[in-house]
Amino acid sequence: MCPTLLSLLSLGFCVSLRIWAAVGEYDKPSLSAWPSPMVPLGQTVTLQCHFRSPLKRFRLFKTDGTSLPKLHGNHFNTFTLGPVTREHAGSYTCSGLSRSLPVFSRSSDPLQIVVTGVFTKPSISAHPSPLVGAGENVTLRCHSPLLDKFILHQENSTGHFQRRGEMLTRGHAPADFVIGPMTLASAGTYRCYGSLRHSPYEWSAPSDPVDIVITGLSKKPSLSAQGGPVVRSGENVTLVCSSESAFDQFHLLRDGENLECPLAGGQSPHGALQAEFPLGPGTPAHSGVYRCYGSFTHSPYSWSDSSDPLFLSVTGNSSSSQPLHTKPNSNSGNPRHLHALVGPSVAFVFLVSLTSFLVHHWCPDAKENFPIPIISATPSSVIPWNGSVKILCQGTLESYLYQLEILENLTYKQVEKKLGFQEVAEFIINHMDTNTAGRYQCRYRRGHRWSAPSEALELVTTGLYDKPFLSTDGGHVVMPGENISFQCSSAYISFDRFSLSRPGGATLSRHRDARLQGDFTLGPVNLSFSGVYTCYGWHSGHPYVWSAPSNALELVVTDTTSQDHTTENWVRMGVAGLVLLALLAILAENRLGPQLPHQEDQQDLPDLSWSWQRSQTERTFGLTPKDHQGDSWS
Repeated sequence: MCPTLLSLLSLGFCVSLRIWAAVGEYDKPSLSAWPSPMVPLGQTVTLQCHFRSPLKRFRLFKTDGTSLPKLHGNHFNTFTLGPVTREHAGSYTCSGLSRSLPVFSRSSDPLQIVVTGVFTKPSISAHPSPLVGAGENVTLRCHSPLLDKFILHQENSTGHFQRRGEMLTRGHAPADFVIGPMTLASAGTYRCYGSLRHSPYEWSAPSDPVDIVITGLSKKPSLSAQGGPVVRSGENVTLVCSSESAFDQFHLLRDGENLECPLAGGQSPHGALQAEFPLGPGTPAHSGVYRCYGSFTHSPYSWSDSSDPLFLSVTGNSSSSQPLHTKPNSNSGNPRHLHALVGPSVAFVFLVSLTSFLVHHWCPDAKENFPIPIISATPSSVIPWNGSVKILCQGTLESYLYQLEILENLTYKQVEKKLGFQEVAEFIINHMDTNTAGRYQCRYRRGHRWSAPSEALELVTTGLYDKPFLSTDGGHVVMPGENISFQCSSAYISFDRFSLSRPGGATLSRHRDARLQGDFTLGPVNLSFSGVYTCYGWHSGHPYVWSAPSNALELVVTDTTSQDHTTENWVRMGVAGLVLLALLAILAENRLGPQLPHQEDQQDLPDLSWSWQRSQTERTFGLTPKDHQGDSWS
């Protein structure tokens, strides 16, 4: 008994050693994504689990422990994800089961699947210039007011992308990536993405590309103007860039700005390669400092050294051709002119103070004399990103000071003041962004005290997220008294708030506690509900930052009381024609018929005829359409 038991234990121990040895032999698989681990919203991605030895089964996991999204394909070692949503973003691993051993391998290294397009694209810019000399540095600035993490990617001439760095920021500050010292490998096309630090696998759409070009690796060309650098307005201007080097492309820049018109080089009469840039009839706008560069098509991010600058001057009689700062009678920098400005300013301040004192002592402070100011925004309180808006604060003619305030951390803080006796003060916001969007109020000062604040004005900026889709549960044509439902949906972004808007309408309906769809029911509708509707999606944590507007949907409310009167009008005209024919027949009979024997009867007939005609006319034309009535939009 004991020898048998010992033999079984030894056999089991050997088998265990063999299993663990086999597990160690085939180690762990590797996980890859095709075509890329960066997947735009709505696209698909294929994950493949690779292993050196044949395996009969594979498993896929998300490392954060959340449930695996639905797989649209699972063929042996291949897994298809998509159309991807935000839920697909994350870190994945896989493991395999051997054909001979009943144990799974170790998990692969994690593969990060990033979903792009969740947020709108950030901006990117190169400082001081996208043209960088060899060995110098350039700073790429990536910015989005909603995002606090930025990732920089480079695309080289072979089309491959490479991550060049990532950076966390605070307080909506931009991220500055320093590239340098500049080499040929550092040149290329750069884009950046943005995300939130608590959602590292959900990225924005890529920024617009910026091309970083290294210069100075070849000798500089020469730049000249046909006919000379001074031309009259209206004459044709042609700039010639030539070089002894065998460049096959030339580039022209004005005042450091690339004109985006590369030209192929050709042989000049003197044997040099050159390109002619026709600028057309010269205008004062063509005046400036020009430079040109040479390059090769097989190395588009490597340019020659800059040519010597060419100062082009287009002369003419137009006053617009002379810059304002060159006028000889300009008073800028003149101390006497400065004193002339300071004097009236001091006098004005003194006058305002004196008026305030007199109003304080001589005018009664009745509450009814301090009406609540009225605040409004034009052209609209819903402003596209980086757009401008004018805020109007209406007070009284006796108001000499207006103040605009914005709500921050539950407290209104001063934004701007306007001094001067006026009934309406204007405050202009030139660039609308997340810092200027919010809840505003205004007040005015008269005498020694302030008025009560106005009602709140909410300014919203749009375009920070991709647009949702607006639809209806039925047709867009409804009858008065009916109800209509709108659905505002986003296939990929989990908005928790939606807003329905109509241009020119005073009401913006807000739907709460939604995820991917907001439902709006309007009704009973009347004629005032007709119009073009759009919707927006937003997050409750940023109530004044909305998505781009959805598709426009027109609602038509038909007027049942305003029928087509064409047939009725034809009937009326026909009856009127018959009446006219009857009158003509009576008149004809009256003239051509036999004479009546009695004069009294002869005088009575016309009276009877006209009386009959008037009666018939009143019966015919006394019909009037019903009055139209309709409720106003609320």
